[in-house]
Amino acid sequence: MNSQKTTEERIQNLPIDIIRYIIPMTYQVQEKTHLKNICNFYICRKQIQIIYYEYWITKMNGYEGEDIDWIINNLEFYFNEYNATSYYGYVAFIHDLFRRFFKMRDHTDIEIDHYFDKTFKGFSSTRQVNLFLGVLTPEERTRFMSECII
Repeated sequence: MNSQKTTEERIQNLPIDIIRYIIPMTYQVQEKTHLKNICNFYICRKQIQIIYYEYWITKMNGYEGEDIDWIINNLEFYFNEYNATSYYGYVAFIHDLFRRFFKMRDHTDIEIDHYFDKTFKGFSSTRQVNLFLGVLTPEERTRFMSECII
């Protein structure tokens, strides 16, 4: 017998509250701007990954993951308005960006700095890239790509 559960079997095993209240919300129409933002995120992330991989791994014969490390480095540099964080600290733009995260919206600059240094940098490289790119608007992603790509 196949041990793989079907989607229907998995749904039947969900708690009743999820089935009654949360599942119906997944069928609601989303705002077009939100959907465009998701599409833009996906396309930009894919393009950035390809460009950095081709340059750092293929052309420069870099180590595994060097491409992602450079994406993170350049996003952090962009977020901090092209200032080295180790010398200048963080600028207002990076604080404003992190306040877009729901749980960070009421935090002080110092709390955001602490979160960024102690928590955010501990995330996996892929998660950092996704969060960095995800917090940007489509216009900011385009600006990053035009100003900061290799």
